[in-house]
Amino acid sequence: MSIEDVTAGFSNLENTVLLFLKLEKGETIAKIHEDLVEKTRVKHGKNEEPTVGIIDTQSVKNTLVSSKNIKGIKRHVIVGTLGLILAVVIKNASVQD
Repeated sequence: MSIEDVTAGFSNLENTVLLFLKLEKGETIAKIHEDLVEKTRVKHGKNEEPTVGIIDTQSVKNTLVSSKNIKGIKRHVIVGTLGLILAVVIKNASVQD
């Protein structure tokens, strides 16, 4: 499925964003992600639930968020042994790890 197939029914960006926000609020996107990760792991002969994760942190400076000048952010990403994203946490760079 291409991005054109997914966005074909949306006449403008505003409608697309509103649908995304509606799906995100109901945790539909998180559930779809979880199901895809589980099915991919099973397809590769792994258990549905990962037992090992690799954590990586990235700092980004001078980020503009919601019209507020923030000094920077930190992104913490956990991936499984297949490289699938398991979790993402984003916070201000001033917050200690």
